[in-house]
Amino acid sequence: TFICYIPAGAYTLEDVVLTNEDSQTSTSPSAYVFRPAPTYTAGNISPTYANASGGSTITVTGANFTPTNMEVRVGGTACTTTTYIDANTLDCVVPGNAGTPSTGESIEVVNLGDLQTSGVVAGELDYIAAPTISAVAALPDSADYTNPDIDSAGGQLITITGTNLRADATVTIGTNSVNTCVFSAGDDSGSYTCNTPAAGGSDGINTTLTYTNADGQSDTTLVDYVAAPTLSGFSYAYGPTAGGNTIEV
Repeated sequence: TFICYIPAGAYTLEDVVLTNEDSQTSTSPSAYVFRPAPTYTAGNISPTYANASGGSTITVTGANFTPTNMEVRVGGTACTTTTYIDANTLDCVVPGNAGTPSTGESIEVVNLGDLQTSGVVAGELDYIAAPTISAVAALPDSADYTNPDIDSAGGQLITITGTNLRADATVTIGTNSVNTCVFSAGDDSGSYTCNTPAAGGSDGINTTLTYTNADGQSDTTLVDYVAAPTLSGFSYAYGPTAGGNTIEV
């Protein structure tokens, strides 16, 4: 057995040659590769947050990744699993932070085969708690009539408020995806304004609205789909120009 300290070399395959004192040799062709270290630069993970208890998957983008021996470290701790996607992409199941939210965790990519590293890049990932929905408010269809419920025909704007809401979340009502949402950031809270889909066949009173962050954490609440109100009549078709009278609708 020989232990050898490898000299520097260019990114290429090289023969390994063993030479005895009597000049006899043994050659293993193209047996060793000089390869560059993995690289990772700031801002190349998605999403940029994860479940503080662990188990969320993030995607890491960089270069010089190999099919085996790759490891992603979050805050210095190895991911539960690191999966090779291609030479520029790895998926990592984060280790978590014992359920405690934190901000600015570092990212490092290491090739365990030759121990080359991308270096530690600080301030990349936040560990967050699960989102919570505090309220869902249906915006009025007009200034003259306010319906607190959701129009079963769809197309009504609702605002979702709560904590740990993120811009890349998804929202479903019943079995229908809500595709058009606008996020407004604010401290740890934020809000989502969404255009509702039409009610499905089984949707009505107590339909489940599900809010899910990109890290897989979610919260649910109940909303009511109702048909638009209909006006069948009113007690007077006239009144004073000054207003102030009362009619029964």
